[in-house]
Amino acid sequence: MKNFFLLCISLGTALSTVAEVKSPEMIPEFYSTKISADGSVILSQVFDAITLYNTATNEVVDFETSFLLGNGNCITADGTIVVGGTESITPIMVVNGEIKDLNYLLEKFDALSFNGINAEGTRVSGIAINPSTEPNETTYVPVYFDINADGSLSDVHYLPYPAKDWTNRDIQRASADYVSADGRTIVGQVVDFRGMELYPIVYKCDDKGDWTYTLPTADLINPNHLPIPEEPEELDVPYPEISAFMTPEEAAAYQAAYDEWVNSGYEGEYPEPGSYMSEDEINAFNEAVDDYNAKSLEYNEKFATYYEKLQEIIDQSYFFLQNGFTMSADGTTMALNRSIVIDNPDPMSWIPFLELNPTYLLNLDDYTLTEVKNLENGLFPLVRQILSDGTIIGVSQNGEAPMSFVLLPETDEYIPLEDYYATLNPTGAAWLKENMTKEVDEEVYNEELDEFEIVLKEMFFVGHCVVSDDWSVLSGGVYAYMYSLDDTYESYVIFAESKGVSSALTESELLNKTYYNLNGIEVKEPSNGIFIERAKFSDGSVVAAKKVIK
Repeated sequence: MKNFFLLCISLGTALSTVAEVKSPEMIPEFYSTKISADGSVILSQVFDAITLYNTATNEVVDFETSFLLGNGNCITADGTIVVGGTESITPIMVVNGEIKDLNYLLEKFDALSFNGINAEGTRVSGIAINPSTEPNETTYVPVYFDINADGSLSDVHYLPYPAKDWTNRDIQRASADYVSADGRTIVGQVVDFRGMELYPIVYKCDDKGDWTYTLPTADLINPNHLPIPEEPEELDVPYPEISAFMTPEEAAAYQAAYDEWVNSGYEGEYPEPGSYMSEDEINAFNEAVDDYNAKSLEYNEKFATYYEKLQEIIDQSYFFLQNGFTMSADGTTMALNRSIVIDNPDPMSWIPFLELNPTYLLNLDDYTLTEVKNLENGLFPLVRQILSDGTIIGVSQNGEAPMSFVLLPETDEYIPLEDYYATLNPTGAAWLKENMTKEVDEEVYNEELDEFEIVLKEMFFVGHCVVSDDWSVLSGGVYAYMYSLDDTYESYVIFAESKGVSSALTESELLNKTYYNLNGIEVKEPSNGIFIERAKFSDGSVVAAKKVIK
C-alpha cells in the first residue's frame, strides 16, 4: 500500500496542472447525506434538521422548517430541486434553496410525502395515504406527479401495486422512491402485513403511457413452497375483573378501604379483596382466572407453532433492508441490501441476534439478481449511490469509524473508497489522509498496573461519503465527537478537475503506458480485472485512468 500511495503522489503533481482546483473545505455541524449529480449541492440530514451546502459559493443554508429528505433520489442533477416530507407526512419541495408552498395539497391528501425526483426535475414520486376507507387495507400507496414548466404540479397519478403480500394478507404499504431520468421507471418496496419483511417493486411505463408493476424477487420468497401457516385468531377473552364477582355493597366497601389505604400513604396492611367476598365468590373468581389462563396458554402454544412455521419460510426467503436500496439514473440497475438475521454466536454479547446485509445487484431489464462478495472484516456496506458508469458507493453500518467503499462495474467485490480515490485524485487523497487522521482516546488494559488506562491512537476518518457523478466533488460526513470536544459531526468537501481527473486530455506524444492493480503493484500484462492505466506523455504530463480488462 505504501508503494501505491507514492504512485498517487507522483501522479498528482502532473495532473494538478490540468486545471485550477478549489481547496478542500470543512463544514462544521454538517453530515453529508445526499449530493446532486453535478456536485453543485450537498445535503445534510441530522434527524429532521436539513442543511444545504452550495459547493460553488460555499454558502450554507439552514431550513427553519424541520423535514426529512426523500428516501430515494431526492435531488435533481443540478441541485435546484430537493424533495422530502415532514414528520406529519406533509410534502416538501425546495426550489433554488427556498421551500415551495404546497399547503394546497393538504386539502386533497390526509398524508403525502415525496421520496424521489428524476434528474431533470420533471417527475416526482412518493407515497400517499390510501384514499380507500375499507378496513385492513393498505395504508400508504405509491404515487407520482409531473412537474409542469411553470413549476406547478399535475394531478396525482396512482401507480398500480399488489393488494396482497407474500402471505396473501393486505400489505402495509408500497412505496415509490427512485425515478429514472426519463421518468418511465420507478422503484420502491412492498412492506408485508407485519411491517417486517420487505421486497422490491418495479413500476414501468410503456409507450402508451400505461403503468405495470413487477415483483422481481417474488420467486425467491418461500422458494420451497411450504404451506403458509394461518395465524390464530387473537385471544378475545378479557382477564376477569374481581369486582364482577362482588355484590355492589362488597365492591363499595372494598373501594373505600383501598382509597383510605392510598390516602394514608400506603401505611398499614393492604386491603385484600378476598376479605370482602364470600367463599363462593372467591371460588367463582378463581375458576374464571383458571379458565382465562388455560385459554391464554392454548393461544400462546398455537401462536408459537404458527410463528415457528412462518419463521421457517422467512429464513429460506430473500427479504431486504428497509430503504436500503438505490437505482441508477438510467433505470437499468438496482442495488439493494438483503436482510438476514442470525443468532449471535458470541455467548458474551448482550445482543441476541445479528443482522447481515449483503449487497445484491438487480438488473432491471431481465431481473437477474447477483450477489456481491462480503468484506473479510465482517462489514456489510449499505448501498448509497449508483453513478452513471455503474460504480456503486457503499457505507459501513458499524465499526469504530464510519467507512466508505466502492464497487466498480463488472466486479463483485468492494474496495475501500480512499484507495480508489487515490487513483483519481492523488492530491485530494493526500489531503484527506493528512487532515482526517486524528488522535483518539482508547481504553486499554495495563497488565503491569492491573488497571485500565487511556492511551492515544491514530484513526483515519474517511466517513460516510457521497460523490458527484464525475468524482469532481467528494464529501464525507464524520462523527467529530470521537476526536473533538466542540463538534458532534462535520463534513469535508474535496474538489478535483471539473471534468474528472481521469478524463484529462493531452495532445503530446505518448511515451509509454504502465498498469497497476488496486493495491498499487505494477502488473506487466494485466488481464481479467480492474487496473489503473498510467500514461506518460512527451510534455511530462501523466494521465491515470481506470481500465476494466476481461
